[in-house]
Order: sequence, then C-alpha cells, then structure tokens
Amino acid sequence: MFQFLGNFPFLPVVAVVAIVLIFIFFVTSIDSASIVMDSMANGHEDESPIRQRVFWTVSIGLVAASILLFAGELGLDALQNVVIIIGLPVFILTFVQAWMIVRAFKEDAGELPPLRTRQWKQVLPVEEYRRRAQEDFTSVQEYSIHPEYDETTAPEYESLVPNTYQEIRRQRTEGGADEAAELAEGTGAGGGPGRRRRDRCRADGGAARVRVRSVLRGK
Repeated sequence: MFQFLGNFPFLPVVAVVAIVLIFIFFVTSIDSASIVMDSMANGHEDESPIRQRVFWTVSIGLVAASILLFAGELGLDALQNVVIIIGLPVFILTFVQAWMIVRAFKEDAGELPPLRTRQWKQVLPVEEYRRRAQEDFTSVQEYSIHPEYDETTAPEYESLVPNTYQEIRRQRTEGGADEAAELAEGTGAGGGPGRRRRDRCRADGGAARVRVRSVLRGK
C-alpha cells in the first residue's frame, strides 16, 4: 500500500492519513463486531455488563493480532484470505437484501404484485411473553404463547371470552323476551312495570300536546 502511495506527492502526509484511516476502520470494525457478539451472548437483551463487551473486544483483537504475528510474513495474506472467506456469504446475503428492497419499492409503486409469503409467529414461553408485554405490548403482537408446564401443572386459559355473533343474538333474544314479559305483565289486572311505563308515556304525550296548543293560541 505504501509503495502505491509513493506515486503521489506529499508521501509523509498521505501515509499519516492512510494510517489514521486504517486505525479508524479497525477500531470501528472491532466495536461493531463486539456489540453483535455481546448481544448474541446476552440473549439480545437491551443492556449487558460493560466487562462482557470489553471481553469480546479484546478477544477479537487478540485473534487478529495472533494471525498477524504467528503467521510470519504471510500473516497479512492469511488475514485477507480469512476476511474473503467470511465476507463472501455476507456479500451474498447483502446482495439478496438489496434485491428485496428494490422489489419492495416496486410493490409499493404498484409495478409488481405483492409477493405471497407465509407468516409464522415465533413461539415464546409464558414468562417471556408477559415480560415483553409489560415493557411494550405492541412488540409481542407477532408472537404466540407456548406454556411450559411440569407434569403436575395445567395450562391457564383466559377467563374473559369475547362476545361472538351467537352470544350477541342470545342477549338480544333474552332482552326482547324480558320486555315482552313486562308488557304482558302490565296488561294484567294488577298492573305492573309495563303498565306504569305506558301510563307515563301517555302523560308525557298529553302534556306536550297541551303546551303546543297553548303556544298556538298565544300566537
């Protein structure tokens, strides 16, 4: 690399800039890799101990340094080969992701029909589902519950059942039957709630007619 940079003017300045860029690239690469490894080792939790992240950072740096030191003059070539071998699958996945993003843009624009896929919900234990639901209920909509019980336990079912179409029809039928019974009771000899209701409606209607007539006479 420095032989190539020797073709440019101001070689000392260009060499210093190149070294700084290599250092920044190496530090940021190790930092991102350590964050990913720490997140995977911690079960994708939000927070983890700082010493755990430091451990992964030091481990990755030691692996790279050991390849450069113990491989001798071919250490850099060996490290480049390792990067190529590991980076090729990542390149293929990135290319597929880029193609899927372009296809999604075309689907939003209406140029392509939507791609039909099967969506499977991830299964979570009851305790993990409740913990995530307490933090953010919208984040557990795509999960289903898989209870983990022992031999002496039984599953817990939700006691609150939503009103279905048959339940609503039954409630309306019972309500209509009760109202008919009240009306029938009001027509009996002893009177009742139905009778009192009709009498009240008639009294209200008569009072309204009297008020209307008085207003008309006043005009």
